[in-house]
Amino acid sequence: MKTTQRKRHIVTDNNGNIVLVKITKANVHDTKIGYKLIDSVMNNHDFIKTIYADKGYRGISFNYIENIVNRIT
Repeated sequence: MKTTQRKRHIVTDNNGNIVLVKITKANVHDTKIGYKLIDSVMNNHDFIKTIYADKGYRGISFNYIENIVNRIT
């Protein structure tokens, strides 16, 4: 029996409340979905001031995030 591997990308606030969840195939690299996560979170939740991520998302540049913030404000 073949099992389907999945990754869960979860965005929470400081209190641990879930803000956004994206589920992808396991072979999708974190940076690819990271761009979509940042876009979605920043466009739909203007209260976000700080972003923390593990090294899997390191390919997302600070300039990209800064451009999104400037576009929204």
